Amino acid sequence: MLERQRDSRRQRHIEALKECERYVEQFSDTFAERKAEIRERVRLFFAGSDIEIDRIMGGLTDELLLANEITYVNGVWEKVSHHRQARKDEVATLRRSFDNLKVFQRKGSGAYLESMRQNLIDIAFYLAPEVDAMIAKQVAEEKEKYRLEHLSNDEFYEETVKAEADKFDVLYNQWKESVLRFHYLKQEDAIRRFLELMESKRFVNASTRCDIFERLKAEQLRVFESRMELIKQLDDTPSNKLTKDFVQTVDDKLRQLNDDA
Repeated sequence: MLERQRDSRRQRHIEALKECERYVEQFSDTFAERKAEIRERVRLFFAGSDIEIDRIMGGLTDELLLANEITYVNGVWEKVSHHRQARKDEVATLRRSFDNLKVFQRKGSGAYLESMRQNLIDIAFYLAPEVDAMIAKQVAEEKEKYRLEHLSNDEFYEETVKAEADKFDVLYNQWKESVLRFHYLKQEDAIRRFLELMESKRFVNASTRCDIFERLKAEQLRVFESRMELIKQLDDTPSNKLTKDFVQTVDDKLRQLNDDA
């Protein structure tokens, strides 16, 4: 009879431990799935955004710059800025999701331990010291495991923040170069059209043509220098201070220069 009781307790101990193992595995799988979903969400969002940003920035070709006005160039950065804000919001969601995952883990990963301890002691109360030692070891292992998991998530977040900052620094510099390229192309086109006009039958007197050329050349240089000064204001302004009103003011001045020219 005593042997049967010992066998029964042993079997109940085994079942209690197996149930604990099943819970640990199930919780670990759930944690891993949630972590993967959080990371995949931001990857997919950025992948779609990257495609759109590449398409938008692809509109800064020489052909399109020459065919449009400065409002078109400014509009490109405005569209990119919308994506930038949406991506910032997504990064903030990433941080909140990782924080919520920490709360979920801390509430759930050790919740079963007290129940398991009580079950094991109820089966054989004299094993309480051994059970408590086992529980302490399990708690230490769980804490270390999830400490590393959360550290990995924090590193993923920090890498994402840095990658975003680097990406938009590059994009902003590309856009500023396109603004300069826009004015250069417009200047070259104006000179080309002027020379074609000078070579036309409209101007047959050589001296008159030279006088007109010199006056226009001087005026063109004045307008160009004024444009470059406005562009320098844009170039010297940090991206985080490049407001819509500031850009609009510069755009209005450039339009006035074009009208005066």
